[in-house]
Amino acid sequence: MRQVWRMYKIPNLLASKCFVARYGGDPLSLGYSGKHLAKSSWAAKSLVRVVISMKGAIGKRIGNGKDNSILQDIWVKEKKISRIAQPLESQSGKVSDLLTTDRRWNANLIWKSFEEDTARDILSIYVPTHECKEEFRWLAKKNGEFTFKSGYWVAAASAKVSTWRPKQEAFWKL
Repeated sequence: MRQVWRMYKIPNLLASKCFVARYGGDPLSLGYSGKHLAKSSWAAKSLVRVVISMKGAIGKRIGNGKDNSILQDIWVKEKKISRIAQPLESQSGKVSDLLTTDRRWNANLIWKSFEEDTARDILSIYVPTHECKEEFRWLAKKNGEFTFKSGYWVAAASAKVSTWRPKQEAFWKL
């Protein structure tokens, strides 16, 4: 996962450029969207597979809102929005539908469309004043940056890895 994060954050790396040219995107974007690389190298498949396995710890930071799905992406308080109280008029289902033309939250629409707690959480999210793309963020760290240590803890928690201690004690009792 560290290599995946590095390739995402530094797109000018030769490895990043080669991966994007060969597979049409960086491993983080491909894995987050759930794409499986059928005809690819073992290394490329491994990079995408690790993202798929850790998808619950990867969220999106709001940019222009055009790439974030309201229901599919994790963008509000480290969780997916499970349902919408009232369907939106727009059929695209993108976060950009919740923004006004001057890049602010459309509070009336949000209060009408979502439950109170979810609406409050959405309105508390910062929207950049300048036009920019969405970014991935690592939910296990407050600053949103992946570290090997936090990646290990996420993997251990998801795999429910037991510690060696009970096994060691049982072994020595034999």
